[in-house]
Amino acid sequence: MSRQGLGRDGPAEVPGLADQLAADGHRIVGELAGRERLALVGVGWATVELARAVRELTGALGRALELPFGPAPDDPAMGAYCEVGRLVGGLWLVLMEPNTEGRLAGCLVRFGEATVMAYAARIPGRHALEGRALAPAAPGPLGPERHIAGGRRGPHLVLLDEAVGRATIRP
Repeated sequence: MSRQGLGRDGPAEVPGLADQLAADGHRIVGELAGRERLALVGVGWATVELARAVRELTGALGRALELPFGPAPDDPAMGAYCEVGRLVGGLWLVLMEPNTEGRLAGCLVRFGEATVMAYAARIPGRHALEGRALAPAAPGPLGPERHIAGGRRGPHLVLLDEAVGRATIRP
């Protein structure tokens, strides 16, 4: 999903937008996790202007936005300021604006304003990602995270602690 179709002044609700964001996240997990089975927890949307993206996506999501966007911790691994909202159904939407010339800036060059990241968690009882090199845990907008896939230009896949989405994220 890209910014096309989103108006400048907070558009009317765009039917199916939340489903499209979820589909983008599942696509990224499918492409980058290989045979691993991971549960999608959230998606990251790259933007060049956080305040505008909050306004536009709030309008475009309409009733599909269960919890409004609010400040979240920065994502140093992506080089981003963040705001987080939650969609009906529990999927987190992380809006990300570059604060360095890092990974997120590379994503914006390649994809424009769009879904560029999937946040996933291990499925309980499965030993996901055995034998794969994981980055050390680092702070992120949804809690401790490990970047597991995606070059400098993305898209990116991030593994979150299993507790994320239930106990550690505060609206």
